[in-house]
Amino acid sequence: MRTLALVPMMAVVATTGSVLGLQPATAETATDENLARSAVSRQLRVTAAERQARWGVSVRPSELRVISGPDGDPTGTWVIPRGESVPHIHGRSTSMSMTMPVTPSRGHRVREVARAWGVPNPQVAWQPAVCRSRWDQAVGWFDTCGQFGRVVRTGDRRRHWVYRQYGTCRSHNGFRLTSCRLGTDRGRTGPRLAWDDWSPRSDSDGSCRDVSLTINVVGLGIGGGFAACETIDVRKFSRPGHLVVTWRGWASRTDREVASQIGFSTPPRRLPVLVARWNLAGVVAL
Repeated sequence: MRTLALVPMMAVVATTGSVLGLQPATAETATDENLARSAVSRQLRVTAAERQARWGVSVRPSELRVISGPDGDPTGTWVIPRGESVPHIHGRSTSMSMTMPVTPSRGHRVREVARAWGVPNPQVAWQPAVCRSRWDQAVGWFDTCGQFGRVVRTGDRRRHWVYRQYGTCRSHNGFRLTSCRLGTDRGRTGPRLAWDDWSPRSDSDGSCRDVSLTINVVGLGIGGGFAACETIDVRKFSRPGHLVVTWRGWASRTDREVASQIGFSTPPRRLPVLVARWNLAGVVAL
């Protein structure tokens, strides 16, 4: 189980000029108050850096404070987030993202599909799904897959494609997930795209329910769906291929699913290049 330990800091003990054999402080000499303030400021910076390095929890020194030890323990002090109290720390947010280019392989079996199903009726020739290795981060993990399909129809000057992306996320012990996000965009090295369709098309909120992923490409309805809980936030951009779907909620040690499906076209004899993105966000929750 992952735990976040409070960071102990030795108490700064004030000394006087008479004890040190020094002259009384003047405007030009450092006072004990200044020395204590400097020590506290230094400890806050060190604590913030340790949280970032060990747990990926981003916190500014200004968001931390120093208080007396538990039960008035005079041997030290504790550095904790402002607004929090010993011994629990809540609400320190962390977010991580990953980006990967994806493109279909050239073996589509398009002619075999066209002969088997007949033309000119459009059909989709799916490639095997590609599931990435588990993306394991401080806040939790995300298992994601992507799958290309090509819509086959005679007489089309452009090539029509489908790309579906789906994933399951889950928090680690000591964290709560607040969002899991999947996105696609056109890769810079690929040809220009044109929208055919996308799904889901709108935001939704509520208890666990089925969300449709059905799209229409050159008259062919391509189905799909996923089980959604809490909030599904959809951001569709004008640039073809750019769609971001995010699950938002508050989940601890519970699986959550998010998915999307887009349809688009490319110029003749050109393979699309997409950029797949996924993101996890959560909070420390001990």
